[in-house]
Amino acid sequence: MDKEGTMKSLNNNFARVTCMSCPSHCEVKPNASLRVSFCQEYCFCTWPEASRYFSLGIMEGLLKQQYHYLYLGCVFVDFSISYLRFFTDKKWLDYLYETKLKIVLVCDRHLRPLANYWYKHHKDIFLIIYQQDNLKSAGDKLKKRFIYQRDAFFHGLSLSTLEFDVLGALIAGEDCNHLARGRHLDIRAVYAAKRRAEKKMGADINTPCIISPTQIGRYIMKGWLFLVIAIVGEVIATSALKSSEGFTKLAPSAVVIIGYGIAFYFLSLVLKSIPVGVAYAVWSGLGVVIITAIAWLLHGQKLDAWGFVGMGLIIAAFLLARSPSWKSLRRPTPW
Repeated sequence: MDKEGTMKSLNNNFARVTCMSCPSHCEVKPNASLRVSFCQEYCFCTWPEASRYFSLGIMEGLLKQQYHYLYLGCVFVDFSISYLRFFTDKKWLDYLYETKLKIVLVCDRHLRPLANYWYKHHKDIFLIIYQQDNLKSAGDKLKKRFIYQRDAFFHGLSLSTLEFDVLGALIAGEDCNHLARGRHLDIRAVYAAKRRAEKKMGADINTPCIISPTQIGRYIMKGWLFLVIAIVGEVIATSALKSSEGFTKLAPSAVVIIGYGIAFYFLSLVLKSIPVGVAYAVWSGLGVVIITAIAWLLHGQKLDAWGFVGMGLIIAAFLLARSPSWKSLRRPTPW
């Protein structure tokens, strides 16, 4: 499969590169519009196209202020942790190089060493805009880059070749032992490179970082499954609490202790992928509703009208809390 086919196979939003210099939004890649060949304006693009807010920020915050000082077309790359999987392979750079536009990386603080690695080893990258650069300094850097040599715009730590290889292997799903055998390295050298890369990037490389986008949904669903188990554990423990008679009966007391232990253990796992506010609201709210129903059935503790209103409000709060948060969890933070 060629480079273009590889990019298209990922997602149409990642394969498409469109010009945003005018309202026509002509396609530059993968199928260049005929209009682009005859356009008299400089072409400015952002990639990946899925980064809507990134594109808006580049257009409103940078291009509209510096448009008259830019002498060549550019493609601005959202070099952020959300797209880390793309940036451990050279295919993305080869693909964007075919646009014949100047490649400008706009990196976040975690990917700064990785951006510096690409900038150091590949002359095709025109400029890096760092996380600490405000709009004015970013605009000044962009203007000056057309005059000064590229080495004047390189700042900060860079990944070494081994550190880059280790990062790429972990992102691809390999383990350090397999990497060491494949490259005929001592396993200690691989682990040392991994630790150095983590130190430079400012965080550990953990599971959400190395899973594929199709696995992220499974990762989130596992969090909700753990939350259900935590709720069941809490409900069983609380239901047995009355029967324990102040922890004077062995069997009910054991059920209470084990149930709460299970509940808190799985709740701690839930917090790896679900915000603590949402997780606790769902855990406590649904627990109250279910325990109330059990108390009604087993102990005859019936609710009055206001009790039903309260239960309804708890359920409504659960639905309101879950809906927007589920959308925000589609891409959990890898750091």
